[in-house]
Amino acid sequence: MLLTASLVPGTLFQWFKAHFIKSTKSWPSDRSVQWDIVYMSWIPWEGPWQRPHQIMSRWAGTRGKVLFLAPVTTKHLVFGLGKWFPVRLYMARPELWVHRPLILPGDGKIPGVSKLNRALLIRSTRKCMRRCGINKPVLWSSNVMHWIPENVIGESMRVFDLMDDYSGYSWAPVDVNERERAQIFNADLVFTGSGSLARRWEKTRSKAVHFIQNGVDAAHFIRAEHEEFPEPEDISGLPGSRVGYIGVISNRIDHRIIEHIARNQPDLGVVMVGPVLKDFPPMEELANVRFVGQKAYEELPAYLKYISVCLLPMVENAFTRNMNPTKLLEYLAAGKPVVSTPIPEVVGRFLKWVEIAQQPGEFLEAIRRCLLEDSPEKREKRIRFAQTFSWEKTLAEMEKHLRAAYNRKYNVI
Repeated sequence: MLLTASLVPGTLFQWFKAHFIKSTKSWPSDRSVQWDIVYMSWIPWEGPWQRPHQIMSRWAGTRGKVLFLAPVTTKHLVFGLGKWFPVRLYMARPELWVHRPLILPGDGKIPGVSKLNRALLIRSTRKCMRRCGINKPVLWSSNVMHWIPENVIGESMRVFDLMDDYSGYSWAPVDVNERERAQIFNADLVFTGSGSLARRWEKTRSKAVHFIQNGVDAAHFIRAEHEEFPEPEDISGLPGSRVGYIGVISNRIDHRIIEHIARNQPDLGVVMVGPVLKDFPPMEELANVRFVGQKAYEELPAYLKYISVCLLPMVENAFTRNMNPTKLLEYLAAGKPVVSTPIPEVVGRFLKWVEIAQQPGEFLEAIRRCLLEDSPEKREKRIRFAQTFSWEKTLAEMEKHLRAAYNRKYNVI
């Protein structure tokens, strides 16, 4: 006779149900059934277009609704990200809403602030969910600083995307590793942005942890090679050939390399595209270095059109030892030769497609080789390689693991 809750004490019945009674739930294969996401990002929707934006922009409308949350603290202003102010809920595109709640400073440092911030975040998230018509969402986070406790918004699943080693950020609190660990062990599913980050956790959470390679919107960046664009006004007047970097400009970049290139090759223009944080030293005295600020994603091919060699001049620290830079595939999709410092993921996965140099002098020599040896044939080979990656493949792999984790959690046949 089938055991029921009236015959078995509550806790024992739940254990029995989980192990011996198969759930009638299943992950719906019909895409007409929505799987809504509440996504907690540390990068605002209006910030540099990275993995969270690529994934969630594709999820919205095809698989369900997305509420994209990016809490804003006073540190965003201190570090020079002045555009990232708190904003009320708005629809950024069909089925995708954005909200930037303000988080009080002192989280993790001043007693009681973390608890208060969490209460404020929960309240604003619930309110936004009601306005968006989102119920029983997948709670998906890449924000190690701020999270929502289990079951307070009625989530069906918890996903954590560990994109970077957050201890390498200059703004990281002293307890950042404990925060990371808490998110990983509270998640039903963990994605990582690099193989090294997956290896860090897969021994303790083997079934739940998966390295997911970044994709690339190749069709967007190929335009730099195959289409004509007028030269952007803010890089006109730079001498000779140009080398360039696109991304957040912070102390993760080895400024010695940029300075060495500019001082020892004055006929070479250096283009730096992206928001400049206040931990990056000023270089106003270098006439052939141009900082043009953050540009819209749609504008990037026009800048790449006028850059001959792309750069990944990163320092060596905990962050870069575990990074898998999204911009590398974007550079290659534009057909550009790339010179990089020896980032482990780049050396391990993309060595054939990148020149590796560590010291400033070596970096400049590698740039000179690229300028001399590049050709239309080499550019087309880089483009074809980049085309083997896509955000659609990345999203499909994530969805496959999400489906499997859901089935495990609800004991689906």
